[in-house]
Amino acid sequence: MTQLNDQYGLIDGELYFLRSLKPKVSRGPLRLGDCVKYRAQRQHENQQWTVIEILWARTDDENWIEN
Repeated sequence: MTQLNDQYGLIDGELYFLRSLKPKVSRGPLRLGDCVKYRAQRQHENQQWTVIEILWARTDDENWIEN
């Protein structure tokens, strides 16, 4: 997670998602630096990817979920 504000967030500085999108598995609210597993889509090849689902989120130092 590289950017968060009230309306949206960015994963790796380029994958956009709305803040209303909540992780299915998480130990709390999304935080900068969280590692996330997600699904993204784009309508056309020349469009930006958009995150449609956040499967899980965790801080990098947690070992509570397997890949």
